[in-house]
Amino acid sequence: MKLLTAVLVLWVGAHFTASVTSSETCTTGRETHYIECDNVSRESIFNGTHPLTQYDHFLIENSDIDPLGTKEWSALSHAVEIDIEETDLKDLPAVGFKNFPCLRSLIITNSLIEVIPRGTFPNTIDATDSHCSNDGSTTESRLDFLVLGNNRIHTIEDNSLMAASLKTLYLYNNNIKDIGGKFKFLSGLQTLSLHGNNIERLERSSLQGLINLEYLDLADNAITHISDDAFYHTKHLGSIDLDNNRITFLGWITRKSTDVNFPSTRNTTESRKSTDVNFPSTPDTTESSKSTDVNFPSIPDDSPRSQKTATTAIVIIVTLLVVCVVCAVTVFVLWRRKKKQGKEEIASQPTPGTDARYSSTGGVALALGLRDA
Repeated sequence: MKLLTAVLVLWVGAHFTASVTSSETCTTGRETHYIECDNVSRESIFNGTHPLTQYDHFLIENSDIDPLGTKEWSALSHAVEIDIEETDLKDLPAVGFKNFPCLRSLIITNSLIEVIPRGTFPNTIDATDSHCSNDGSTTESRLDFLVLGNNRIHTIEDNSLMAASLKTLYLYNNNIKDIGGKFKFLSGLQTLSLHGNNIERLERSSLQGLINLEYLDLADNAITHISDDAFYHTKHLGSIDLDNNRITFLGWITRKSTDVNFPSTRNTTESRKSTDVNFPSTPDTTESSKSTDVNFPSIPDDSPRSQKTATTAIVIIVTLLVVCVVCAVTVFVLWRRKKKQGKEEIASQPTPGTDARYSSTGGVALALGLRDA
């Protein structure tokens, strides 16, 4: 009897725990066409009691949903917004998002994505039988907000990011190292966040195609070199964050006058000091310069160049002081000599009424002239 009771208690406890840890239901809002699935299994989300075609805003979080096959992704193809957070998702859809004509915002964070495959975000979308297209066949992508932060992305394949409609792209806290030519189709992009990756160099191809980029975040990378023409394509760039990198060569700061903010490398919370630097100009830029706010570690004051300049200044100052002292001493000696000569000339002239003679020993003998009685 005791054994049966113990087994019953364990069974009830296990089912109670399961019911607490997994609701197995999604919260819906029919008026807003919104559905939220928090800690819900994949089967309950895609095979549950809620037809997903009724909703166009999806939030899936804290759930085990991997793998998502073509069937599951197709169930979301009419979505306007998709937000997937804190899941075990490892792969993006095999055919990409070419069948998502209405999609404007996609957020997949704190998951296990490793690769952005070729063709994942095309510029031309299949809009057959979609209310998002006027002609009902194909249309340009509407995606303008994409967040893939806090994943494990190490590879961005060529031609994977092609949606010219994209304005904001967050790829922070991944393992990305190579970005050469990866953004060349994103002509509409205005904000790009790549902080917390493994990028080591910025070359001309790194930011190719980003002709409308206004803000660039490259903080917390491993950047050691920025080529002279790294920002050749970014004519509208207004702000760069290069905090916490290893930049040792700043030869790219030339010619074009720009207002730049340098944060302290010892304490990034300290107030930033403004200084003037120069960016490389492009052949078709106008003469007028634009103000650009750029943040990157300042060069230490104790650099060899600073020490050499200080030493040269000290040598010049000491030399000038020595010359001044020598001149002063020379003037004083000449003045004393002239004064002495003047006294000697006065002493050598006889005083009226007095006859002065010098003895053989150098003494002066005075003979007073006596008036005749």
